[in-house]
Amino acid sequence: MAQPHWHQTAPLLENMPTDKMDGLKPEIEKVHTNGGAAKNLRCRAPTSEKSKDVGGLTFAMTADAGSPDEGRAGKDSTNAIKTDMSVISVLVSGDITNPFIVKFWLLLSGGVVVFFAWLGLFSWLAKVWELDLHLGNILTTAIKVADTADGAKNDIAGSAGLFCVDIWFGIALMGGVDAITIVSNFNRSLIHQFHYYVSLRMMLLAFITSLAVHLLCGYDRQTPLQFHHLAAVFALCGALYIFCFIVLEKLHKLLPIRGIGESRGSLQNFSEQMCLFDLTWKRAILFAATNGAVGLALTTLVPARWSMLNPVVHITWEVTFLGLMGTKQTPRYIWFATPIVQASSCTDWGLRQVVAAPRLVIQPWAFMSLMLAGRLILDLHLLTVFRHRRDFQWARKEVLLPTSRLIECFVLALAVEYLGVPVITYIKLISVIILHALGALVFLLPASYALAFDKIKFIRS
Repeated sequence: MAQPHWHQTAPLLENMPTDKMDGLKPEIEKVHTNGGAAKNLRCRAPTSEKSKDVGGLTFAMTADAGSPDEGRAGKDSTNAIKTDMSVISVLVSGDITNPFIVKFWLLLSGGVVVFFAWLGLFSWLAKVWELDLHLGNILTTAIKVADTADGAKNDIAGSAGLFCVDIWFGIALMGGVDAITIVSNFNRSLIHQFHYYVSLRMMLLAFITSLAVHLLCGYDRQTPLQFHHLAAVFALCGALYIFCFIVLEKLHKLLPIRGIGESRGSLQNFSEQMCLFDLTWKRAILFAATNGAVGLALTTLVPARWSMLNPVVHITWEVTFLGLMGTKQTPRYIWFATPIVQASSCTDWGLRQVVAAPRLVIQPWAFMSLMLAGRLILDLHLLTVFRHRRDFQWARKEVLLPTSRLIECFVLALAVEYLGVPVITYIKLISVIILHALGALVFLLPASYALAFDKIKFIRS
């Protein structure tokens, strides 16, 4: 074992007063007792934060070259398991020897498995697979209506439900795409505000529009459409929207506003903000179980024709409940509750519609027109209801795709469709898988990171 080199400081130590020498003894003893490893005590200028000022001199502990064995030990210490890793580093790392990374992937994959388990339960309770008509008959009707104008004229009354599903899906899909675009900005405040104030309203308007079409298509074709009937439909739908708007506005006031989200975020900052505090495991499980009970009750009790409103009620109830409990979505709560909410939404906002008719009933160009209408509805709200929300105005200009770019994408999709690739015909199946997978992962990923690497700063009991 190498010995301390005293020749560097000996002349100064010999002339040092006794009282100051006594103050230096603890530092000298550290040289011999610091883990049994030999160190080099030397005098130097006070430039290091780790240096110790004793008796007017500054001493620092530095590692001696030592023996080859000690060199290997020092090298091993530098190769210790890394715990201070960013989310991106964890995602791209293939180090399976790091137990924290292994724990992260286990939590993330476990959350995905739990999501599919809940999805199976919700779809079974909703009797998604037990259709009133045989699936083959529905597909035959859908193909007949979609491929022939005469079929559309003759069967429109019998297939009004399929038309309404496509109308709802076209408007709602634009809202879903905008919501995912906002999420990709990783600004936590903007995500929550846009999600609860804008996205839910777009889904609600999509339902009201499809309801109006259903009422008009179900009208008796033997008699001409009367003006009072048309006025009654619009009055009913308008009253429903105003009522829901007022209720949502009242409930969303419970959502705390922590600053205006007029800036771009990052995945790392998004994860760090999520880790500011958490609930105890007991409270997280209790709140998630309560959330799951509400979702199960909605799926079981609400009739299928009104099931498109279930996610609006469920998500609104969740934010209201968490606000009343004085908390928010924390890593532990997210890991248990996100699979429940996403499974419930996937059942009512995708699975029911895809099983009923995997392909579109309306023409592809009509579906693209409905998506464009969804964007115009958003712009109308930003000019009226949300004209004072600077964060929403900023997001529309800086985050969301411009309308001109959307039109270019729609034209390209139509060109691919008419070249023989049915990307629009089966857009319901494609979009349901992508949107709900991203919706679950965007919250499960940072939550799993926080739990695996123990990043939570404070536990609130």
